[in-house]
Amino acid sequence: MGAPARRASYTAGVEELPVVVRNAARVLVLDESGRILLFRVQAVLRRVDRALWMTPGGGINEGESAADAAVRELWEETGLQDAVMGPEVWTRSFEYAVEEGVRRVQAERFFVARVAAFEPTNANWEAHEHGFLQEHRWWSLEEMMASTDYFVPRAMVSLLPGIIAGEFPVAPFDCGV
Repeated sequence: MGAPARRASYTAGVEELPVVVRNAARVLVLDESGRILLFRVQAVLRRVDRALWMTPGGGINEGESAADAAVRELWEETGLQDAVMGPEVWTRSFEYAVEEGVRRVQAERFFVARVAAFEPTNANWEAHEHGFLQEHRWWSLEEMMASTDYFVPRAMVSLLPGIIAGEFPVAPFDCGV
């Protein structure tokens, strides 16, 4: 295991470093009540004073489509098999580390999956996920609006009502960090 990732500091010269992009697929998992499944994660990339919640998802493997990666990641992180992916609705890109002389950027694509509520399992987690994924929870929009926790992407709470209502964008758009 190498040294921990340094926080990106935008000092002179950092902008000129080469960029390595990690492509990822994430899933907005909605149940029949319009609740969304989120994971509380260990905030290793920055210091936070509140819980940080995000959707299931992860890296796209070589030769794998983003939609196929979304299905696989959903199975790995929740145990849900054969989920039918709905449309791709959002994208986002963010720099998460400067290490080994490169800037590391993650480019994410968000898909929607409507499912019956279920209890996720960690049986298929990769080793690093046991430390990173701390707990899961089904959140209603009202609970999210009343919460002081962080949700990723930051605009999730304001963007979810349309998605829950089945109003999908014609093309995926950048939802911000």
